[in-house]
Amino acid sequence: MKFIDIHTHEKKGTADVEILNVFAQNLQAEVELPPCTAGFHPWHLDDYDEKTMINLLHDLSDRHEILGIGECGIDLAIAIDREKQERVFLKQAGIAENKKKPLIIHCVKAHNEMIRLRKLIDADMPWIFHGYSAKPQITRSLLNHNFYFSFGEDLLKKKKKAIDSLKIIPPYKLFFETDESDVSIEEIYSFAAKIMKMDVDVLRKQVYKNYRLVFENG
Repeated sequence: MKFIDIHTHEKKGTADVEILNVFAQNLQAEVELPPCTAGFHPWHLDDYDEKTMINLLHDLSDRHEILGIGECGIDLAIAIDREKQERVFLKQAGIAENKKKPLIIHCVKAHNEMIRLRKLIDADMPWIFHGYSAKPQITRSLLNHNFYFSFGEDLLKKKKKAIDSLKIIPPYKLFFETDESDVSIEEIYSFAAKIMKMDVDVLRKQVYKNYRLVFENG
């Protein structure tokens, strides 16, 4: 059964399936892509024209290599206008709904806002928090609204909130990722399996099922 890495910034070759994160402003119609997700990160919103950004993402997101939209989201720890972040996020969420693709979320101090926005647009497509490490109280609220969670290097750093949250999330709501770290995806799976008191092969099979359901629609 395959190891799935749903969010990496460079191809590492440590997973059977690696989904590359591509900043949408770098997309070009004529360039061949690996399996990837594409979106506009909240950190970069002031660097590009909003209408041009969204039109580009909309036009290119039909490409079969683009498996999901994002990473996109809301980051309340940065200076970029909150209303602008929310507006651009909702436009990307709308593209995900229209194209029937999952949404990869960058979220800092805005988990309640994500619940509100998912309800606001009555989203059907899966929303996945990448690099998840929020406290269990927040996790329980998010589970009530059908979110998915992707864990990465924070588990290996033994960050308490990430570990405590992982313990309460059902395996059918889980993914794992390497993001920008140098660790292998196998290390993350192995450590997560120990925390969850599961055999790593059982966990790997479940995450592969999750991948098929969310990214391959079946």
